[in-house]
Amino acid sequence: MRLDARLADPASWLPASAWVNREMKAYVPSTFQVCYGPTASIHVSENRILSLFPAPAEDLLRAAPETHASNDPGPFGCRDMTTEVARALAQVLDDAGFDRAPFVNTSVLDYAFEPSVAIAPGPIENTVTISFEPYLPHGKAICSPCG
Repeated sequence: MRLDARLADPASWLPASAWVNREMKAYVPSTFQVCYGPTASIHVSENRILSLFPAPAEDLLRAAPETHASNDPGPFGCRDMTTEVARALAQVLDDAGFDRAPFVNTSVLDYAFEPSVAIAPGPIENTVTISFEPYLPHGKAICSPCG
């Protein structure tokens, strides 16, 4: 039997004991890794970046535990958030008029914005991004920048 046929109808080849609940459901992560920072390769303090967000977003970010990105750490800061808190943060960003950024991986939520003040002195790109990367069941976040 071909793999695509097996995946389309797993009940045709898996034993009945393979799962407790036979109803298929979408995976909803319980935790997200939310990473943020300038798009330019500059080193600026995390406090500086956080201060560029609307106050309610800054508060949600600061309240979440810090984590290390599962990908290249670069100039980004990352926080772990429950799905409920991540949804609240996305709502704050939507309400503030932030644009959702169509980056490489469309399975994650990304925003990009240009703050009204410069991130750092000098002629640099003045854009900040924030990405919501879901944690998968094995405990690792997706690495959308990895491709």
